[in-house]
Amino acid sequence: MLSYRGVSLKDDATTAARKRSLFAAKKSQSTPANLCGASVDTPDNKPEGATSVGEEDASPKEEIAPPPYGKVSFAITYDKELEQLRVFLEQMSQVAVKTPHATSADTFAKVSLSPDHGIPVSLTRVVCKTNSPVYRQNFIFRVTPEAVRELVIKFQVFELDDFPHNDPIGELEYPLSQNHDLDNAVTIWRDLKKPEKVPSASKGEILISLTYLPNAEKLTLVVLKARQLRLAEWRTSTPGKSVLDNFVKITLVKSGKVMKYKQTRLCRKSCNPVYNEGFALKVRQTELDDVCLTLAMCVRLNHLGFHRVVGRCIVGRHVGAEGASHWRDMIATPRSGVGQWHVLV
Repeated sequence: MLSYRGVSLKDDATTAARKRSLFAAKKSQSTPANLCGASVDTPDNKPEGATSVGEEDASPKEEIAPPPYGKVSFAITYDKELEQLRVFLEQMSQVAVKTPHATSADTFAKVSLSPDHGIPVSLTRVVCKTNSPVYRQNFIFRVTPEAVRELVIKFQVFELDDFPHNDPIGELEYPLSQNHDLDNAVTIWRDLKKPEKVPSASKGEILISLTYLPNAEKLTLVVLKARQLRLAEWRTSTPGKSVLDNFVKITLVKSGKVMKYKQTRLCRKSCNPVYNEGFALKVRQTELDDVCLTLAMCVRLNHLGFHRVVGRCIVGRHVGAEGASHWRDMIATPRSGVGQWHVLV
């Protein structure tokens, strides 16, 4: 047997072989398949019905799309003894935000009646940074029992932005004839609908009455009221509270020449002002074909009297169809007041 310095070479070979086998055994035990006795599923041995992490279920899932303009929750009751209609506006849900790439906004709601019977519009507080605002506010309207079933309650939601004229982003008209139980407050959910677009050329409407007295040769103009005026506002977080003061400026024009100026009193901060003012103008019968009246809706900019015209309408024989029709009706019915709404442009 060969030896080197007294050590057998055969023993060295056996020892080396034993070390290699031990190293291979330890390496095999450190693999993921042998750690803690776990087994690794491969495509060949994966258990039946098992799915891998991140693997999507092939079966289709049905998702119900939310209403495009959101939903509104409210309750309505009526007290016959007090003649009070109570509207409880609870909340809006998933309101469509008009600001591009935004998921929330500062919103407020408006509650109104149609026909209004002179009842003012009610506004909620502003709820910030959400598309599902919770209001939980009560609104009380004085309505007679005979008229309550003929009313339609209108809910509108607005997004508060930097523009002076807020347009609704969703609305709902709820006829009270649908609600058979006005004695108990029942929570009602309804889908908001696309708001009706107000023509961009329209800046509101004004109601006037014309009367002509042939014997006295006198034209009487009565400026009654205006509605839905698109007036300028100062930037504020409280909608409807910063509308500028307004008045109506009347100009009598004959053959292109200004004959006389008149103006109504100043109406304080209202988009639906009521004036009820009359003006007597001397107009001969022979001049009826040559004269016209220009009514300009003005807002006062400061206490010094500076103002700005936000809309006009003209009434006369040779003007637009609306103004000419009113003028002809006035001449055809002397000594009788003829009232008509005119669109401000």
